Amino acid sequence: MSAAHDPSSDDPPAPTVTVRALPGQFTEAFGVALLPAVLVGTVLALTLDLSGDAGAGIAAVGWLLLTPLLWWGTSIRFEPAQLVVTRPWSRRRIAWSEVVHATWANTSDPESGDRERWAGVVVQRPRRGGPPVTLDDAPTRFGDYRRWRRANLRTRRLPITFPERRPPTPNAPPQLDDVPRGRLERHAQRVRDIVREQLAAHGHPLP
Repeated sequence: MSAAHDPSSDDPPAPTVTVRALPGQFTEAFGVALLPAVLVGTVLALTLDLSGDAGAGIAAVGWLLLTPLLWWGTSIRFEPAQLVVTRPWSRRRIAWSEVVHATWANTSDPESGDRERWAGVVVQRPRRGGPPVTLDDAPTRFGDYRRWRRANLRTRRLPITFPERRPPTPNAPPQLDDVPRGRLERHAQRVRDIVREQLAAHGHPLP
């Protein structure tokens, strides 16, 4: 477990860094944009007495325009005092003093065996109506610690993926972050590197 960043140190504050066009979010934006685009196309077709094809065309154009806006509207901002995760419909602020460490949350494809890892930060959550908790309060017995962790710590997934492929043999090391090919893949690699560097700079390197 990494040591938390000490904001009271004599080091100059880290500059604010914002990353957008996050890997893994374009597909999500593509899906999220579908429903409002279809609704707008349907409403306009009914209101203006347009044909079904015209309504479908409006929906398709809206879908294609809304997807990159949603993708660009999702960002992670690293500030000296806090981590800010922004989506087009919400903004979540996490103070660095609340972050315990950075970790991985995995999702797997049962057919191909490929896995996508989501960067996550484990933050402290005080009991309802109680004082803030610290790791010094955690019990030492493993079973008791797991129950304490579920009750007092929460994992916030950052909206960015880090691909991991299943190793070809049981003893082979996992193949992480394949060599990027093309402009979009190079951009995705740069963004992942920035997120890793910023988390490490604030005292929470990904394992």
